[in-house]
Amino acid sequence: ISPYKNISIRFFNPSQYLEGIDKIINHKEVYTEDLYYRIVIPYILNNYDKALVIDADIIVNQDLAELYETDINEYMAAAVKDTVMQGYINGMVPDQEEYLRNVLNMSSPYDYFNSGICLMNLKKIRSTYSLEYIKNFVKKYIYIVRIYEQDMLNILFYGHVKFIDQTWNFFTMSNDWVNKCITLSPLASFLKYQEVRKSPYIIHYAAAPKPWQDPSVDMGKLWWITARKSPYYEEMLSNIFNKKINDVYSNIDFNHCKKLNIFQKIFLKIKYFRCSVLSKITSGNKKIHYNDKKRKIRILMNE
Repeated sequence: ISPYKNISIRFFNPSQYLEGIDKIINHKEVYTEDLYYRIVIPYILNNYDKALVIDADIIVNQDLAELYETDINEYMAAAVKDTVMQGYINGMVPDQEEYLRNVLNMSSPYDYFNSGICLMNLKKIRSTYSLEYIKNFVKKYIYIVRIYEQDMLNILFYGHVKFIDQTWNFFTMSNDWVNKCITLSPLASFLKYQEVRKSPYIIHYAAAPKPWQDPSVDMGKLWWITARKSPYYEEMLSNIFNKKINDVYSNIDFNHCKKLNIFQKIFLKIKYFRCSVLSKITSGNKKIHYNDKKRKIRILMNE
């Protein structure tokens, strides 16, 4: 970000805001406990009146200033209706509509929004709820809700959300479950999804697997094209290579193998291939490092 004078990164530990509260996470392949701090952002950013809160698993294809300038003076937030949740309601989760109506107190369940991209009116939220109220609210609902802070925000903001175009939060079809949910959504939502898919402003890899775990997922190629611009690109490649190698190696039953050295050589060949690829796409010290590893592996392979 060094070329951009209007961007800065500041690190902050928000744990004090929800201290003493259990932050339950059941699906750790998709969620982390950090998501609960989204609820207390208005109090963390107490010197700001407005903030655009965005998940990390996204690609932005449009100037965010356009979204930030959305008028939400009369609302607590602006967000996109959750197409996948609409599929839950329409049959994927049999009791979901009842849950939204009776537990989240939503008289219009189809107005449930996805909090992954959320423009918050911090000033209005603070004037409506105190931090102490929010803490007690989280304690009350944390064992009741199904989708963590997203369900909580839908309760807190219900009736005070400005719904924006689906293009600002396009949910990729990361797996068969998500695909079925989108297919089961109301016809208008499904058709809009197909239209937005052609050129979404924000691509949201909200479900598992993520593109850095499996490049073949829906729109995974776009994520990797974008990743090439990152200084961590080689590290990402290394991580996914290591995962693939470990997956292959862990599936070998060495107890039933009389010639262990054969499988060791296979493993070395896989490692050699990995280093060969990385040595071609890296430069400087990293290129030297991978070439050196190739040389050492080649020696082991010839022993």
